Amino acid sequence: MIPDPATRACITADEAFAELGIDRTTGYRAIKEGTFPVPVIRVGRLIRVPTAALRRLLLEGRALHSLC
Repeated sequence: MIPDPATRACITADEAFAELGIDRTTGYRAIKEGTFPVPVIRVGRLIRVPTAALRRLLLEGRALHSLC
């Protein structure tokens, strides 16, 4: 479950991969290639994913899925 952006602005890359249902290799490759579906924040070697952006992506995906 994605935390509330008001209480936790970012999550780890691994947590984001779990929410998206992708494995680590695929996730890190997408980040490296610039094809990860949300912007990421790099702090040195650390990669963080903004919670609000990930939540928006997943909610849009559910909305599109319900239209089909």
